[in-house]
Amino acid sequence: MYVCLCHGLTEKELKKLITENQCRHMKSLQKHCGAGKDCGSCLLQVNQLLKKCQHEVHSSETSLIE
Repeated sequence: MYVCLCHGLTEKELKKLITENQCRHMKSLQKHCGAGKDCGSCLLQVNQLLKKCQHEVHSSETSLIE
């Protein structure tokens, strides 16, 4: 499913960008791909995706420690 229509970015592509580039903030993600920089209609979805990916990374790191 496309999240950012201005840059033609899908949810899968954004997740890959977030995890591979360790993007933790919107500015960092925008620097890598431009998502949310133009019309802004995807900002809510992109922010939710950032939080979801951060939670998944944090959860996996916690399970490795235990």
